[in-house]
Amino acid sequence: MAADKAPAGRKQLLVVDDDRLVLSLMASGLTDAGYEVTTADSAEDAEA
Repeated sequence: MAADKAPAGRKQLLVVDDDRLVLSLMASGLTDAGYEVTTADSAEDAEA
């Protein structure tokens, strides 16, 4: 598997971090790698 390609199959991720900069950077990198990314800035938001 190439580093710049998402694995075959489901390509959806949930990224949770309370630091907005980290959340943004992770989401951007994963999106660029071909993943569909949903973000949340807290566990409570992630559960919703």
